[in-house]
Amino acid sequence: MVYDVADRTARELAERIVALAERSDVTAVGLSARELDVALDAGNDLAFIISIARGSYCAALAAVARQAPWMTPGTVQPLIDTRAYTIAPRPPRS
Repeated sequence: MVYDVADRTARELAERIVALAERSDVTAVGLSARELDVALDAGNDLAFIISIARGSYCAALAAVARQAPWMTPGTVQPLIDTRAYTIAPRPPRS
């Protein structure tokens, strides 16, 4: 399983997934952006953790699909959704 070495969230997700894997030969490996591009082109790794901006999700996913022609629609699994703001309840009034 590979991820962008500069993406802390991708690293943490990859490490958690590896910890839950039923196979003992699964490892998480951080790659430079260039190495990740090469790995995506080849498609030989077990899984790829890739960050895609929410605002440009469709365009970014289409770009990844062009780069990784081996990828099929059913192989993409969103793992988390983060937002730039927080919704929190107000504290009770006294």
